[in-house]
Amino acid sequence: FFQHEMTAMEEATTTELERVRAEFDEFRTDSKDLEAEIEAELRVKEQDIKQLTDALNAEKRERQALQARLARMGCEGGEELSKLRGELTCLRSAETALKQSKMALENENEDISTKERQLQAQLDLSRAHCDEALEKLAILEDEHHDAKTKSRDTEQRLRDEMRDLVSEMT
Repeated sequence: FFQHEMTAMEEATTTELERVRAEFDEFRTDSKDLEAEIEAELRVKEQDIKQLTDALNAEKRERQALQARLARMGCEGGEELSKLRGELTCLRSAETALKQSKMALENENEDISTKERQLQAQLDLSRAHCDEALEKLAILEDEHHDAKTKSRDTEQRLRDEMRDLVSEMT
């Protein structure tokens, strides 16, 4: 009876150990995948911001060049002046659009950073849960080992008693 009960206890402990290990491995894999995905998305957004900043700076330089050209030309060529003013207006509109795009990308970047911090907090919490599960697992393994040892000792004692009884009977 004791041996059957101990075997059932060993099987339950072993099953629980395997389940906890599988959950831990799955969590670790999912966490790494998610972290890699967020980092890749962050790199893309940072490149987009850099490209937009470079384009904005190029547009500013071009606008400044056009303004300088307009100043040199002074009043000469009314048509040329109108054309340059039109180009300047277009460039200002493009600059405004680029600034808005840059702000939108910066906001997205901030959102991604916030998500990353939240995910890191969740990851830390999950790691703490895993550590706790591993501690419980270690305790269960120790209890399993102790129960197994106790069962063997009891079995040996009972055998010795049985042998002594058989010896006394004969």
